Amino acid sequence: MALTLKWDFPESLDFTKGVGLRAVGLAGLFLAFLLSVVPARAALQFDVFAGFDETIREGNWFPVTFEVFNDGPSFNGVIELSTAQAGSGQMRRVAVELPTHTRKRIVLPVFAQTRFATWDAKLLDEKGNLRADKQNIRFSSTVAASAFLLASIPKSQAGRPEFPRTSANANDRAPKVVRLTSELLPDNPIAMEGMQALYLSSERAVELKGPQITALITWVYQGGHLLVGVEQAADLAGAPWLRRLSPIELTGSAQLKLNGAFNQWIRSSSSDPEPRIRRSGGRRNALGPEGDSAFSGPAPSADDGAFDLAEMVFATGKLAAGAESLLAVGSVPAVASMTRGRGSVTLLTFSPDREPFRSWSNRAWFWSRLAGLPNALFAPNAEHVFASLGSDGIFGAMLDSRQVRKLPVEWLLLLLVVYLVVIGPLDQYWLKKINKQMWTWVTFPAYVAFFSVLIYFIAAKLRAGDMEFNELHVVDAVPHGEKSDLRGRSFASLYSPVNAQYPVSATNHGFASVRGEFHGGWGGGADSSRLTLDQKGNGSMAELFVPVWTSQLFVHEWLLQGESAVTIHFAGTVNSKVATLRNHLNRDLAHVHVAYRGRLYTVGAVPAGQSVTTTLGAQSGQSLVDFVSQNGGVFPGVVQGRRQAFGRESARLDSNPQPVIAASFGRSLESGAGGQQFGGTGGFVFPEGFELTDDVARGDAVVFAWVPDYSPVEKIHRFEPKRSQRNTMFRMIISTGEP
Repeated sequence: MALTLKWDFPESLDFTKGVGLRAVGLAGLFLAFLLSVVPARAALQFDVFAGFDETIREGNWFPVTFEVFNDGPSFNGVIELSTAQAGSGQMRRVAVELPTHTRKRIVLPVFAQTRFATWDAKLLDEKGNLRADKQNIRFSSTVAASAFLLASIPKSQAGRPEFPRTSANANDRAPKVVRLTSELLPDNPIAMEGMQALYLSSERAVELKGPQITALITWVYQGGHLLVGVEQAADLAGAPWLRRLSPIELTGSAQLKLNGAFNQWIRSSSSDPEPRIRRSGGRRNALGPEGDSAFSGPAPSADDGAFDLAEMVFATGKLAAGAESLLAVGSVPAVASMTRGRGSVTLLTFSPDREPFRSWSNRAWFWSRLAGLPNALFAPNAEHVFASLGSDGIFGAMLDSRQVRKLPVEWLLLLLVVYLVVIGPLDQYWLKKINKQMWTWVTFPAYVAFFSVLIYFIAAKLRAGDMEFNELHVVDAVPHGEKSDLRGRSFASLYSPVNAQYPVSATNHGFASVRGEFHGGWGGGADSSRLTLDQKGNGSMAELFVPVWTSQLFVHEWLLQGESAVTIHFAGTVNSKVATLRNHLNRDLAHVHVAYRGRLYTVGAVPAGQSVTTTLGAQSGQSLVDFVSQNGGVFPGVVQGRRQAFGRESARLDSNPQPVIAASFGRSLESGAGGQQFGGTGGFVFPEGFELTDDVARGDAVVFAWVPDYSPVEKIHRFEPKRSQRNTMFRMIISTGEP
């Protein structure tokens, strides 16, 4: 039996009516369905994080981190970073592949040429089309090169370090603390050099990636101070790299009463409380073994009785060989430190994020003491010296082409007088004598043309020459495991007979970048050099523009692991050290000097593959202060004279070891009266890590080895100059195991 369904519709219902309206409605529903099942393409995200929490140190490197999230079609892009500073033509670029649904983070090391620059960042596709940009990137704070910068990656805001307040008239030279996230810690050790110290919570240490860890360890060996706060001992088990660096092998924990140990420690009188900490930005160190009374000054607030009697949880364990307990509660170290290369690692066996430490009234003084900053730095009458000259000028005076000669001011004035006499009285007298006064419309342009040709001829005689490229490599060798970390600063002066661009490449030099000459505060710190740099992995390629008949100084900065040119072994007592030096190069070391305990010893030449022995006696050698004064006293005048277009040929230094050694201890050129000085370096700004005063002051020995006509890395210039010279100064910083 079949079932039949029958629908009876009213006759008034006409399906032919409103067909168009129903069609539009169905189409809209279909489109909405498609939009619901097809994912929406998000906009391209392009973020720029400049500096250390938007803070930079003048005359030092800082990171610029680009974070790009591409949720659209894949494309190959180029990130361009250029400064909006007037008169500067520097651009830095890095290529980036951006597949669909990817997020990439790229770090670009940048040098702080001036404290007033703004930056523009662009993301371009392979066709050069602009995909995203960030304009007028500014820094919230730019501190002087002499300021101490402590970056922190705490567990929480409560555990962030802080320093006591300083006088209001020295804010740009006051110690500063900035906060970073673990994601924004650079993976390039050169980009990290702008900070002297880093506080890291052990809980955040496990979040760091491999490249960040490698860069951080290298930064420590190059002079950085790593401070680690322990949340729990198990954190170090999750970070094997940190366990290997730690001055304590942690095994357990204990809850102890403080009994005033912390307040006693920050009040303890000492001329140099942490001799192993290198303080290039903090105080003026002596070059001799004795310190000074820099820790006199304002005192912490009255004792906090509640804190003195409080209890805290400490991680416990055994001190590593070579480690030192700086602060102990009973027999348990609360703060321990040990040297790692030129730097140090300090372990806090407690958590600064927890009570009662985070509410301690003197915690700011604790951090300043831990950073090695003197109390006098925070005095209202502390004298903060402003350094205005870039130390690059010292090397420019050694390398600039001697083909270029300056026109003496007297000759310039004579030319001006002759010009005025000719176009004035002489022209009037001559035309009046021949009764042709109306010819002045002809004679005046003729005089201008004649003197223009004369000036060009004089300039050609004084400045025209052959293309010339001169290099001086200053290489710091720091033992690190079985090899050494080689930190190179290759100063290069390029003279060009025409307006031209010259290619350079440093793609096989480890971490490498190129920058222009740093002038310091001279002329507002403006950078007159022009270059276009392409970052290639950790290396770089660049094109340098040099105007006609001028010399431009550029600095190629690099860092890699390799073999040290010289090794040194010590024996004997403190007052009579016997040093044995061995030359590992296949060429002679022409001039070798050793700086140790405030004195400079001349060793002489060391043949290739040979060893020599010398005695470093307390009464032998030369006072290091006297040597620097004799050879570096001319630096300010030479550097300032080099920036002058006219004058005598006095702004030159011979290319030999003496100026390099003197520049390495330039802080002893400080002078002045009226109290403590902080940040003064004889008027010079030295990039972080270049100055060696603190290394000698803490008991290390520095070996200087001069190798003429030698380069420690493959050549960077991709052109053939008609004239050139190259020399290398190796600086080996060796720990003697003595305070």
